[in-house]
Amino acid sequence: MHQTIQLKTTVSPIRNSVRYSPLRRVFLLVPLTLALFALAPASRAVFPAPDGGYPGSNTAEGANALQSLTAGSSNTATGASALFSDITGSLNTATGAGALFSNKFGTFNVADGLEAAFHNTGSANTATGFQALFSDTTGGANTADGFQALFHNTGANNIGLGTGAGFLLTTGNNNIDVGHNGVAADNNTIRIGTKGTQMKTFIAGISGVEVTGDSVCVNSDGQLGVCPMAVSNDAKGKVYIARYEAVIRQLQKQQKQIEKLTAKLKEQAAQIQKVSAQIEASKPATQTVVSSQ
Repeated sequence: MHQTIQLKTTVSPIRNSVRYSPLRRVFLLVPLTLALFALAPASRAVFPAPDGGYPGSNTAEGANALQSLTAGSSNTATGASALFSDITGSLNTATGAGALFSNKFGTFNVADGLEAAFHNTGSANTATGFQALFSDTTGGANTADGFQALFHNTGANNIGLGTGAGFLLTTGNNNIDVGHNGVAADNNTIRIGTKGTQMKTFIAGISGVEVTGDSVCVNSDGQLGVCPMAVSNDAKGKVYIARYEAVIRQLQKQQKQIEKLTAKLKEQAAQIQKVSAQIEASKPATQTVVSSQ
């Protein structure tokens, strides 16, 4: 005799609800999906990832670039040994092998070129070109643009524009050399072009306008000056320079005045002579009486 056993299956309410509720099925899949993403590698915004994402917003690309950095921030070094010695300097940009190589603590420097601002440790310098501002150590606020511009300079607030501009300038300050090698001991001096070179300057917007005022002259040393007066006085009132061009102009003006006065005198003399002739002509003729006895 066989006994039949009937198994009674019971459907779970939860399972039953999942079977018949698509919305609840989605809710159960969401946590599973998030868990799988957590186990997967971190997603990236760009691929491949950009180089140089170092702490402190620093970027370094090249062998030994920013090699010594400890606490500096917001530096960008591109090129072998660029900003090599920088320790705590911040906000510097070096592009080119050896650019800003010696900078340790300086800030706000920009060097673009092979060994540009190589020895720099100052701040707020801009060097563009091969070995531009090469020898500067502690000087600040210099601008060198050109091959070896301001090469030997160690001063401050100097500008060198052009190949070798300010090359000979050493410790001077507040100089501007444009296309000129400069002079070692210069201070507060502007030099434009090579001595003996003639240049023409055109200023947009004023062509056709008559230029008036004092003449401009260049002396034998290449210094540019204006001659409004015949002489100049120093702080004590003593004459220290004579402007010969002004003297010549004044003499020429006086000469013209003399010539005009002479012409008037000649005209007046001619008129006087004419009047005298008229007077002589109007006189009655002299009569001679001969008496006979």
